[in-house]
Amino acid sequence: MTAAVIITGCPGAGKTSVLAALASHLERDGVAFSALETEQLAWGAPWLWGPPWLAQVAAVLAIQRAAGRRLFLLTATIESAEDLDAFREAVGTDRIMVVLLEVDPEVASARIAAREPDHWVGKAYLVDAARRLAVSIPRALRDVDHRLAGDTRDPLDLAAEIARRI
Repeated sequence: MTAAVIITGCPGAGKTSVLAALASHLERDGVAFSALETEQLAWGAPWLWGPPWLAQVAAVLAIQRAAGRRLFLLTATIESAEDLDAFREAVGTDRIMVVLLEVDPEVASARIAAREPDHWVGKAYLVDAARRLAVSIPRALRDVDHRLAGDTRDPLDLAAEIARRI
């Protein structure tokens, strides 16, 4: 049997921090897994999104399965219920748990502003998108397993909670 944990939320919600903490937690407990920030597969100019990105996600997970991995920890900024359905299909595991990190819009935008270098041409857009998506993603994604506060809880605490639910 294969399983996946999808950690989603707006930019600045803490997806990467929670993924790293969850990976450390599982490794410490001797649990085999694969961890992937799936948006790295889209990075470039222009941004590779939609079916080509999903095909890459599916291909990478197929390679991981062939290597014997059965638990996949994945991050992705998923903006709509349709996008979540398509992502679930690309992941293609027997079980999927979706964790939505919710965050105050101002916290999300401040995190992005602090994290991204000023010389990056996309910074202003991403700061604005974080603020907007912090509101729209929780409204759009109704079919998630867990909604956790990404702005008021420590990533280690969130990771421990997710690990208990796997």
